[in-house]
This record gives sequence, structure tokens and C-alpha cells, in this order.
Amino acid sequence: MPPTSRAPAKTAAASAMSPGLIVLLLSLLLGLQPVTTDLYLPALPALTEGFGASMAQAQLTLTALLLAFGLSQLVWGPLSDRFGRRPVLLWGHGGLRPPRWAARWPRRWTC
Repeated sequence: MPPTSRAPAKTAAASAMSPGLIVLLLSLLLGLQPVTTDLYLPALPALTEGFGASMAQAQLTLTALLLAFGLSQLVWGPLSDRFGRRPVLLWGHGGLRPPRWAARWPRRWTC
């Protein structure tokens, strides 16, 4: 009988995240939208004062924030089901780079 080398096979269970880490990450993700809203609401008066807008216009930005959260789940959820989480996260991270660069050098982007 020829000698066989039995290298330990990397199983899906061995490379998966621990259940505690999964619960922690899901809890943080689920809490992101309420925390964002709670931080945004006290800033509404400063937003109206800073931009010279009415309170109704400032409240529309809150509506846009909530719609963006809901619609992004409808878009990114099926994409991550189809292509997996990693490619979708990398594309999302790459899509945030141009706005970050624009925010870093605001004088270059003024009209």
C-alpha cells in the first residue's frame, strides 16, 4: 500500500466565524440605522440655520436617509445573495473612494 499523506483539510466549519462574533457583528449592523437617526435628529436645527433652509426641507433629508437605508438593503441584499458578500463589499468600498477623495481636497472641487 503506497504511503498517503493526510494533510488536514480546511473545512468550512474550521474557517467560519465563531457564533459570538457573528452575533456581535449582526447586532452592530442592526443598531446602525437607529444610532444614525438619533445622531441626525439633534442636528436638524443647525442644518436649517447653516444652510438657510426651512425645517420642512431639513426633514426631507431625514426622509432621504431612511429611504437610502431601505433601498440599499433591497439592492445590496440580492446582489450579495447572487455574488457573495466579499465581492459586493469590495465594490461598495471601492465606490466610496471617490467621495472620500473629494472630501479630502474640497478646494479642488469647488465651482
